[in-house]
Order: sequence, then C-alpha cells, then structure tokens
Amino acid sequence: MVLSGSVEAAARHAGPPVGLVLSGGGARGAYQAGAARAIGEIAADLGVPAPFRAIAGVSAGAINAAFLGAFGHDFLGGARRLCELWGGLRPDMVYDTSPLSLGRIGARWMRTLTVSPVIGGAPATALLDTSPLRRLLAETVPFTSLRRNVAQGVLTGVALTATDYASTRTVTFYEAAGRIRPWKRRRRVGQEVTLGVEHVMASSAIPIFFEPVEVDGAFYGDGCLRNTAPLSPAIHLGADRLIVVGVRRRPGPHDDAAWPVRPTIARILGVLLNAVFFDAVDYDVERLHGVNRMLEVTGMVPAGAPARPIELLSIQPSEDLGHIATDEVSHLPRVVRYLLRGMGSPEEASEVISYLSFEATYTTRLLALGYKDAMEVRGQVEAFLGR
Repeated sequence: MVLSGSVEAAARHAGPPVGLVLSGGGARGAYQAGAARAIGEIAADLGVPAPFRAIAGVSAGAINAAFLGAFGHDFLGGARRLCELWGGLRPDMVYDTSPLSLGRIGARWMRTLTVSPVIGGAPATALLDTSPLRRLLAETVPFTSLRRNVAQGVLTGVALTATDYASTRTVTFYEAAGRIRPWKRRRRVGQEVTLGVEHVMASSAIPIFFEPVEVDGAFYGDGCLRNTAPLSPAIHLGADRLIVVGVRRRPGPHDDAAWPVRPTIARILGVLLNAVFFDAVDYDVERLHGVNRMLEVTGMVPAGAPARPIELLSIQPSEDLGHIATDEVSHLPRVVRYLLRGMGSPEEASEVISYLSFEATYTTRLLALGYKDAMEVRGQVEAFLGR
C-alpha cells in the first residue's frame, strides 16, 4: 500500500519537467526495467525520489510505464519491484502455453481459413491467448497509486499509446487530472481517461500474436503500428527534457550488412516487427534533433513541431537483443516452438523469439544489460536530473 504522506512529500520535491519515454518490443521490455533501476539509483544519489514528471509508454513500454507511474513518488522502489517482476517472469504468466490452448487456437484458424466464409462465425485474430497477462497486470499494477501520484502533482501525467483498428489512428490514452488538454493531430489523438488494465492490454497487443483489445466499444492493437511521433505524448504532458529508453541496439558499423541467403518467413517476420517497433522511435529522435538545431539557428518552429527546444538523452542496448534471444530457443514453451517450427533457423527467428521469450533466463540477461548501459551514461543522467 502506498502512503499518501510519501506521495505528498514527493510532490513537494518534484524535480524539473523531465519525461521518460519507453518504446515497445515484447519481452525486450525487461531491458527498460534494468535501465530504470539504474536511473532510480542515480536519482536517489542526487536526492531526487521522483525524477520524472511525465511517463509515456507504448507496447511493452506501456506495461513498464503504468507500473513506474504507480511508483512515481518512489521511482527507485518501483524500478526494483519492476525488475523483480521481469526477473521472475514465465511465459505462462503472459500467454496460455497449454496444448489445449494451442489446439483450440489452431482449430479456430483452420476454420477461419477454410469453412468460415461459408458457415460464418467469429474469425481467428491471434495466435496466442493473453488472458494470463491481463490477470498479471490486475494483480501487480496498483492503478490507484498511479491515480494518486497524478492527482497530487508528483506526475503531470502518464500516457499509453494504442492503435485503433477501425480508424487506424494512433490513440494516446493519458491520465493527467485535468491538467492537460486533449490533442488532435493528423492520424493521432490524445484522449484523457482513467487508466486501467484494458489500456495497457490494448497498447501491448502485438498484432497477429495477441488478440485485439476492446476499450469503450473500439478495438485496439499495439501502439507501435502507426505511431509516427512516439516522443510526442511526453511532450504534451509538459516535459522539456526526455530520457528515451529503447530496445534496439545502438547504431554500429554492420547495420547495413546484407542477409546472405533467401529470407525465410522468420526473417521476413522479424524485419516487419522491427519496422513496427523501432523505426518510428529512431525517426522521431532524429527529427527532434533536427527541430532543436533549427530552433537554435533560426528561432523558427516547423509546423507540428514543439515550440520549445526539447533536450534528449537516448539509452539503447550495447548488444543485439535478438542475438541474445538465439540462445533461448530451448527455453521457449512448446506452443511457441510449434509456431516457429518451419519458419527458419533459430538465427533467422531470433527477432521473433526476442519478442516472445518471456522467460527468466532471457529477461535476467536483459535486466543486467539495461542496468549496465544506463550506468555507463551516469554523468548525462545526472545532468538531466540534477538541474
């Protein structure tokens, strides 16, 4: 239980308007938890228990954002709890791994692809049953604490982004106690709500693998699908400095290396998933740097850009999380190994595995890497939080 006194104390000592942005990536979200613990320790050393005023997340980042928002008054304590959650994760805590589930889903897909056009019936829309994840979120994320942090001013707001399958718009669900006006841009909107489990589920519903999630009569999928401005929600919530924790390896000399053989389904699917989850973040970071340079040189504000310079610190993996996932094939549940069988070699399926390997042997490695990478930029984090 969160004591209101600790929330009020954190509100009185709330730091500058720094925002935390957490991108998507399935099981790769464990990397963000490790980085968050390092940031929390750095902030605690500076005497800043509540280092962030705005927290925004999408997909797996939405899970982390909701959890950290609930502990915004004690960020280090929340980050430690989040690491414990990721470190103890099992696939059956995220999706149903039983043979019965696989058989039921497989039969539904066969019916959808063969006789459903004739006999009707609800079509299959996902390969995995994520009802265990819904239960896990309900049990572990104290949304009442998140609400208290926002209401008492520890946080200006928390934002979770999803994709509306009907309109194809990017919808950012945010809770801000009436302090932030809803926004509307081309193909993306901000909608003030009381955040709950369904908003997290909607944001993290990886297409094809996870079922679309209904929120207020509309069906949503992973927020990365059409998210052209992933940094925008934190800026709308008032942040003028952003720490962005991604899950794609920082740029290296071999990024443009060609795949030497004809790509398999696994390789193609991995490229598609990477395009969905990572490219928008990279583009938006690059765009923000360009806007900042233009503001500095000319003072002119491009249309649709923030009207003030936004400082940015990006923390990215020093190792390829997909390559790390290659070692985890044997630890995957039978249902996932069955789905991946025939798609390609473990090396070619590494990207797909990295999204679905909610297994402690994988997530603990990512937790340690995230912590190490964030500590390597300690000086920059201190500069962001200590002013």
